[in-house]
Amino acid sequence: MLSVSSYLETELEDLFPGSNSFCKEWSGDPEGKFDYYQSCEKTIFIKTHDIPVDGSPAIFVYRDGRDAVTALSGFWRFPVEYLIIGARCHFGSWSGLYHAWNPKKRKKTLMVKYEDMVKHPNKVAEQIARFLDVKQVRPYVDDFDEKKKEFPHLFNDRIGVWKSKMTDSQLDLFWRCHGHVMEELGYER
Repeated sequence: MLSVSSYLETELEDLFPGSNSFCKEWSGDPEGKFDYYQSCEKTIFIKTHDIPVDGSPAIFVYRDGRDAVTALSGFWRFPVEYLIIGARCHFGSWSGLYHAWNPKKRKKTLMVKYEDMVKHPNKVAEQIARFLDVKQVRPYVDDFDEKKKEFPHLFNDRIGVWKSKMTDSQLDLFWRCHGHVMEELGYER
């Protein structure tokens, strides 16, 4: 098995010098196109924030949309309002991406709640192993705190950050744009 990103990892290295400790180098299609990976004989896991390109099995990780837009705003240094409405964001808005994937109805798709990954990583790892029909080799070890020290801009707090970052008007805009999906996924105001 091989795990890659659909984005050029060298771009992350340019943004965060020294980040190769978490960006794995890979060989193959230099543009990150799926065609190359589909021609490979081994199983390849591709991390993406894009809309689905085919019906391949997928693990759809979702999180509280308020945290998602807050984290992305800090990462890209864009105003959070841009990300709430999906402006200047190549994969659209938070709920737009959810609708594009349609993970509850999409065949061969496992939905994983990000907050569960943080709070119960080994339970989620077991769920993923069952979905992939593989055996988990070893327990997951969370190195988030070490990565946060090394790359504080990239590794912020994971859950509930929006509470100290979003204004009332931003929250109102967010709920007008994404409230229907937040409710569907069980998140409360």
